[in-house]
Amino acid sequence: MLKALKPKTVDLIPVSLGEHIKRKRLELGLTQKEAGRLLGVTSFTVTNWEHGQRNHAIQHFPAIYQFIGYDAEPPTSDALAERLVAKRRQVG
Repeated sequence: MLKALKPKTVDLIPVSLGEHIKRKRLELGLTQKEAGRLLGVTSFTVTNWEHGQRNHAIQHFPAIYQFIGYDAEPPTSDALAERLVAKRRQVG
């Protein structure tokens, strides 16, 4: 009898940026090590981000947004200050 691990579902509704990263990683079928290589960080950093144990450094935001394909924290209003903060995050 063959046994295998149950495939992880991607039904996660992301709230935090770490959950967005985890969802995309699972959709792509990547390990944390592979995702870390794409993001320019270690697998331990990806683990900490996914578990909410570490904040994201501003220089990693461009790679994160490119990896997930969108801005996970868009501005909540059209106020200039919020748009500037979002743009700064986007460019790192």
